[in-house]
Amino acid sequence: MPHERPFRVLHITESFSAGTGVAVVGFARATRSAGVESALLADDRGSGLLDEDGVRESFVYAELASKGLFGLWRDIGRVVRELNPDVVHLHSSKAGFVGRVRPELFRKTPVIYSPHCFAFERRDINRTQQFAYRSIEKLLARRTTAFVCVSPHEATLAEKLADPASVFVVNNFKKVDPVTAEGAVYERAIVTVGRIAPQKDPAMFLRVVNKLRSDHECRATWIGVGDDVTSTEAVASAGVTVTGWVPAAEVPGRLRGNTVYLHTASWEAGPIAVIDAMAAGVSVVVRRIPAFEGILPLEWQFADEDEAYAMISALDDPAVRADRVRQQFALLDELAKQGAEARLAAVYRSVHTDGR
Repeated sequence: MPHERPFRVLHITESFSAGTGVAVVGFARATRSAGVESALLADDRGSGLLDEDGVRESFVYAELASKGLFGLWRDIGRVVRELNPDVVHLHSSKAGFVGRVRPELFRKTPVIYSPHCFAFERRDINRTQQFAYRSIEKLLARRTTAFVCVSPHEATLAEKLADPASVFVVNNFKKVDPVTAEGAVYERAIVTVGRIAPQKDPAMFLRVVNKLRSDHECRATWIGVGDDVTSTEAVASAGVTVTGWVPAAEVPGRLRGNTVYLHTASWEAGPIAVIDAMAAGVSVVVRRIPAFEGILPLEWQFADEDEAYAMISALDDPAVRADRVRQQFALLDELAKQGAEARLAAVYRSVHTDGR
């Protein structure tokens, strides 16, 4: 039966901040031109992302969820009844859990789940906890119409859980206009982006910075803030400038003027922050983890502090840095050809049709 209104997707997340929030906004914007209208129910964790310029306008409906998992569970039932979406798209582990245990979902409305990094990939928990998270995901896969993953690695993990759900990879990479890399204040100006938390391995970041400082002056900046005051102070006390949370639209400007984007995360869903740095014309040096397999060249990835030091030292040469930036823009052009706009909209429609 033809729709009397545009095709509607309800995005739900308890983590509408940092990388997950940016990805959700990207999904909404990517599908708008393909006739998909997006609604949002989200806990923004106090980030204020919804109030940043142009973000609320990406959705035809946007509501901040009640605090706590029970509040989110209750809100999901009400908003689904009010909006009657064609597809519900759950983002991140907690919303993925709460949404998929709602009795009216899956039976009545196709459910897509994007983990934005499976909880069982965490390296700050023990193996028993990892097993428990994996078992829960395996069980809830039976109440999932499809997984939409943000990297080939995440899709591989989903495929091991997914039967009978479908698995899709949608990389929201957009073509960017090359920018001229601005000169840094120092020969070495290192930057990273994200929450100061175990996932990002701030201890490794500091070890690399200290090694760089052993033979040359080095400016270091962390765009973000810690999970708590202690983690923030630990990084700041090591001589790193901690900016606090910065509106997403301002991040590219904060990235420019640095020589290297250093990514030390020990686990990750996809390369969103790394892609942002590449688009800003900053050379990237990233830790070799599964999330980047098949996306970034191995020669841009390091296994330990010594390798990171050697890579960054090589990038001290402006000519080497300029060549790397050209390579990065060429890669972004290739990634953009995957066409997230048409692909994601097609996934939504196919899931809706197959789920009926």
